[in-house]
Amino acid sequence: MNNQIKTIVLWLLLVIGIVIHTVIETGEALFFAPLPEEPFGEGIPMFAHVIYIFSMIMPMLFILLTLFFSSKAYKIVSLIFASLLTLLHIFHVLEDGSMENITQLLLLSLIAITSAILVVTLVKWLRLKENVSA
Repeated sequence: MNNQIKTIVLWLLLVIGIVIHTVIETGEALFFAPLPEEPFGEGIPMFAHVIYIFSMIMPMLFILLTLFFSSKAYKIVSLIFASLLTLLHIFHVLEDGSMENITQLLLLSLIAITSAILVVTLVKWLRLKENVSA
């Protein structure tokens, strides 16, 4: 399997992992916290939009772009974003490392590992010579 395909699969696994994480987190709130009598207010808070865009929508964009682009500049941008995302995932595991939900801890750890593998894969892809197939 070439690095371009590996990159797409790894981005996809990250998106799926974050969606599962969000579903589990929502389930925890539904099953373990009392629901408010009135709506939460004025919709989804801005910080939640930023998190969704950064952790779900941007990786989906990178999946799409990776299908069509393989220039050195694109690989560098992808590597920078993947590195930032990897740091976020690692800090999230460390922050929630003592959580009681073992499912979340395992999932977040798997997401962090997948993210780190993505960075390594992008570095390898970036180092390939242009005349060698990705």
